[in-house]
Amino acid sequence: MPLQGPGNPLKITRGLGRDKAITDDVTAKGPTPIDPAPAMRDGRPLRRALQGMAAGCGAPVGWALIQAMRGITPIDDVLRDPLLYAYMLFGTMTVFALFGYYVGSQEARMRQLSWRDPLTGLYNRRYFRQRLDEQMATAVRESEPVSLVYFDIDHFKHINDAHGHAAGDAVLIGLSRHIGNILRHNEIFARVGGEEFVVMVAIGGLDQATQLAERIMKAVRTLKIAVDDDQPPVSVTLSLGVVEQRKGETLTAFLGRADAAMYAAKQAGRDRIVIDR
Repeated sequence: MPLQGPGNPLKITRGLGRDKAITDDVTAKGPTPIDPAPAMRDGRPLRRALQGMAAGCGAPVGWALIQAMRGITPIDDVLRDPLLYAYMLFGTMTVFALFGYYVGSQEARMRQLSWRDPLTGLYNRRYFRQRLDEQMATAVRESEPVSLVYFDIDHFKHINDAHGHAAGDAVLIGLSRHIGNILRHNEIFARVGGEEFVVMVAIGGLDQATQLAERIMKAVRTLKIAVDDDQPPVSVTLSLGVVEQRKGETLTAFLGRADAAMYAAKQAGRDRIVIDR
């Protein structure tokens, strides 16, 4: 269903036909668990462990200074009792290194949590904007434009009104998990608003992003989310906008085009994809 016309930059609207597929039942009981691996790859645990080891070296040095204040030459004291100094050095270094590693791990985990949406476990708006800004700069250098798939749950307010806000939360969680399972590892998935989501596609350009949008739409159309034992499963549809980075475009303008494409899909009847070329 083309939207071409004077002054209208949106060139393609695509509504996919209903597919007969096996229905996926999803029970949403809580946020998506956060993978601890990125926290370990952060580098903070190792840095803190090394700092702890360096601090541990102060134990024998401090004891030698105390002995010097008592009139005992540090070298003579070390030679007289080398095991004591070895114990202070390696024992203190080990304890401080372990403690430093633990502190670094907690710091890395807290940093990772600050990137996440507390309900769905997806990346949040702040982290997504940071990653998108970095990727846009990389795309300019490598001539590989980044693309976005921006989408919104149709009639989400009706779900909250008809089933309650707990059901709405269950839909957000179930949808996030289901879509997350079909994404590639290099595609960044974030919740950027109440019922608004975005996927950053760094490789493959607009065609790859369009194919992803179609996969997401098909997957969600067959999805039924169990929100409560006493209520029937909830089905949803999406309105999706697909855009590709333009030369010289700012992050704000890029996100604005993605948002506009998504709203164009809503205005065109919902449950469809609009591609802004």
